[in-house]
Amino acid sequence: MSTNRNKGRLLIVEDSDTIAEVLRNTAEGLNTFSIAVAKSLSEAKFFIETEKFDVAILDIGLPDAPNGEVVDLAKEHSIPAIVLTGSFDFDLREKILQKSVVDYVQKSSIEDIRSAVFMAEDVVLFKGRKALVVDDSKVFRSILVDNFKDLNFTTFEAVDGIEAIEILNKNPDIDIVTVDYEMPHMNGVQLIQQIKQLFKTNIPIIIGVCSSDEHKTVVQFLKSGANDYFPKPIMKEIFNLKIANIMKLLRQQREILISQKVTEEYKKALDSGNLVTKADMLGNITYANEEFCALSGYSLDEMIGKSHSIFRHPQSPRSLFRELWTTIKDKKIWRGVIRNLRRDGSSYYSKTTIVPILDVDDEIVEFVAVRDDVTALVESRSDLKKEFFNDWLTGLGNRHKLRLDMKQNHANALAILDIKGFKDINNSYGSKSGDFILSEVANRLFESFLHLKYLLYRISSDEFGVLAAISNNAEREVFKDNIQNFIENLEENPIVIEGDDLIISLVAGIAFNSNDITNADMALKYAVSTNVRLTIFDENLKLGESYKRNVIWAQKLKNAINNDKIIPFFQPIVSAQTREICKYECLVRMIDEDGNIVLPGSFLDVAKKSNLYKQITLKMIQACFGVFSKTEHRFSINITLEDILDENVREFIIKMVTISKTGKRAIFELVESEGIEGYEQVLDFAERIKKLGCKLS
Repeated sequence: MSTNRNKGRLLIVEDSDTIAEVLRNTAEGLNTFSIAVAKSLSEAKFFIETEKFDVAILDIGLPDAPNGEVVDLAKEHSIPAIVLTGSFDFDLREKILQKSVVDYVQKSSIEDIRSAVFMAEDVVLFKGRKALVVDDSKVFRSILVDNFKDLNFTTFEAVDGIEAIEILNKNPDIDIVTVDYEMPHMNGVQLIQQIKQLFKTNIPIIIGVCSSDEHKTVVQFLKSGANDYFPKPIMKEIFNLKIANIMKLLRQQREILISQKVTEEYKKALDSGNLVTKADMLGNITYANEEFCALSGYSLDEMIGKSHSIFRHPQSPRSLFRELWTTIKDKKIWRGVIRNLRRDGSSYYSKTTIVPILDVDDEIVEFVAVRDDVTALVESRSDLKKEFFNDWLTGLGNRHKLRLDMKQNHANALAILDIKGFKDINNSYGSKSGDFILSEVANRLFESFLHLKYLLYRISSDEFGVLAAISNNAEREVFKDNIQNFIENLEENPIVIEGDDLIISLVAGIAFNSNDITNADMALKYAVSTNVRLTIFDENLKLGESYKRNVIWAQKLKNAINNDKIIPFFQPIVSAQTREICKYECLVRMIDEDGNIVLPGSFLDVAKKSNLYKQITLKMIQACFGVFSKTEHRFSINITLEDILDENVREFIIKMVTISKTGKRAIFELVESEGIEGYEQVLDFAERIKKLGCKLS
């Protein structure tokens, strides 16, 4: 069958910035198009008169062309067009289809709008594809041929099976054959059988054509080997959908070939030599081979003892490195492509495999990283820069795109919205459901702000951004009210996950007259710490030094938790009678970014206000039981009523006591015990740990 990989030229004509951005982001991700965007008929005329386009996506109602004039313009220049319409009725359908367009799409959701891009991709990919229409009816042949031509196919016609076989013999690269049932010499089923017998190694896609009520004929077609069938009369929309679905099979074959080619290129790079480093448990370099020294520009002496972060490129997402550390600390192999910095400031890309090296006790002793320099391969991909600015899960711009837009578009109102408890949702329902929730929130954002000139982003795992240009106080109030209303509407309309109605709560921070993300981010953190839905950043809000200090400490705590810098210290308790150590008291400490030891009085209050206390508790419990599982000493851990009442913490304690087999040596000291609530849970916990040999005091 024929193939075509030429990059097509796409013209997008849409006056809505939000819709145009969704179309552009989707198109850029397909690596199929070079793109031009116009917002009016006059801009479209300029592009069409100065450039050649392979396909166009056109808004039928532009401010300067409300009656579809832009569609006529595309037709005059023989540009296949997909039409976007804000409403639908059958009169409008007939009006659109009379203009010989590829198809039309109603702008009712993100997915519908994105489908226009996929349809445009089909038109480009179908260019050079070949279709043979076999029908003894001139009328029906003409309808099918015209439909194929609208989709950019090269077409052939045959009046019967004999002529069809002759054409296929001369053109063995024909992709699709449509076959009518009632024909002279041989019927459609007999023709299909002939095709399958004659072209065993290169059978085209075959589609039978018959009346919709001829059920027996449909069964005969499918049993004889047809891939699908067209019911008569043939509707253009059904024709397009069926062809798109069938050709998707060919596209998947193409993607497999591309994937295989990329894999071959990676293997070629691997065979050419390896770049190796070793690191200790903290990620500090202990060894690097000569090849890696040459690539990075650092000498071995300059690297030894330094963190791998000296190679980190500032544009590499932090989430990548969080995933990396989570994977290798879980004793799993991590693989991926990383963008790095050389000593001279230039960048390079390495296809990296990091392997945790385990000792005889199955504990990690070091990490070995093996790399291949794939800079040339990665940089040869023309869409690298575009992908860097797009979030492909939702079709929205990402954090980098937000920063760029804030600089270039002079937007001065930013709202950052965070999904409360998303990590727990992800853990409970799985990452696939988590991705669905993120996509659904993005869809609802889009639908809510479709009529406004707001730009939308997904700026981190569970955070979304809404950017707008505000010119006066009235517009500020409208912007704030729109964000507030969206939060309320989302809570009132649950998202269904695995049969459960999941209420998604958002918390938001808004900043006006700011050219970066910092102020909105600070407002968001303040809203989270004070448990309110929405906070507007204001220099005159009198947040005070206490709040600013809390924000700083909350960030320090997050960094410490993510980098395993929350650690236990063990204070020996000496018996007054024997003068011997009778137990060790476990005390929490934080190691800050400068390596200083921070006492809990500086961060525990902030931890409780910023919902980080639970994570610290779990870190401490895991670390303490890990240490004392290897000794015979008695030890005590402070816990609070809040810890016992939290089911996750309570069950984690029981699990760690059981796994470590330290029950007879573990003592839990309950602090802040006056005014105990939840008596039954406390009593149950006490009985359970007592059975394991622990003490509660």
